[in-house]
Parts: sequence; C-alpha cells; structure tokens
Amino acid sequence: MRFVSKIALGAAALLAMGGTAMAADLMAPPPPAAAVTSGWDGLYIGAQGSYANDPTGSWVSGDFIVGGNLTVSDSFLLGLEGGLGGYYLLGGGGTGSEETIAVRAGFIAGGSTLLYGVVGDQWYNFTGSGSPFIGGGIEFKASDQMSVRVQAVTFGSSDFQLSTGVFWHMQ
Repeated sequence: MRFVSKIALGAAALLAMGGTAMAADLMAPPPPAAAVTSGWDGLYIGAQGSYANDPTGSWVSGDFIVGGNLTVSDSFLLGLEGGLGGYYLLGGGGTGSEETIAVRAGFIAGGSTLLYGVVGDQWYNFTGSGSPFIGGGIEFKASDQMSVRVQAVTFGSSDFQLSTGVFWHMQ
C-alpha cells in the first residue's frame, strides 16, 4: 500500500508541475504596436480647376494631380504632389501649359477633414524659371476613397490662385 501511495503522490506532483508549465506556455507576448495610419495615407490622383489673378491679368487652368500622403502621428500628415495641366489667359491672351510640385503638411480633424499648409513651385510652358507659392487649404473625405479640396495660394504680394478639385485615394 505504501508503494501505491508513493506512486499516486508522484503522479499528483507530476500533474501539478505539468499544469504550471502548460499555463506558462499559453502566455503569448503582446502584439507589436500597430503603425500609425489614417484614411489619408497612400497615393492619390485627381483633377483640379483654378482661377488666378496677377497685375498682368487673370487666367483659368485645369490640372491633373498625382500625390502621396503619409500620416506621421495620430493627427499630423505630410504629403508631396505634382501636377500637369494647361491655362487660358482671360481676355484673349492665349494658352499654355503649367507644371506644379508642392509639399503639404496638415492636421487631420475628426478623421474626415484635413487642414493643411502648402508650399511649392509652378512653371509655365516648361520654362526653367518657376513661380514659388505658399498657401493653405481644406480637404474633406466624401467617401473612403474620394476627397474634395479647396485651396488658396499666393505667388507674391498681389498674385493669388484659388483652386478646387476632386481626388481618388488608392488604399
């Protein structure tokens, strides 16, 4: 009987140690921290129309835009975009091409609104000298992949451009 009780005691001790080892094996390390993303991240394409005015006259333009955004914190975004389009000088002044590159930095408000500042350069008719600009805008998410923008920039003390556009975000 003594032999049987020793075996039972040994089996109980083995089960108790095995149960502890199994519980430790079930504990998994915490998952890695997720990267900061928003519905604004990634590449986008779109079109915008503009009205501009300077001391020599006024013009309207249309541009095809390609860009990309990166969310760097919960509510801060950086972006880069380029545009290619054409302009028409009002009053019979002629037509030409315009090319643009710009950097944007903005604040994401409520997930569906982006308030941003923009700085860039714009060239006309593929010339070597550009027209630097600075300004700002507001962009709204109309859906998960579509946004609408209004932007105002100045090229100097008396030159301005007001633009509006629609953009498709590839997510």
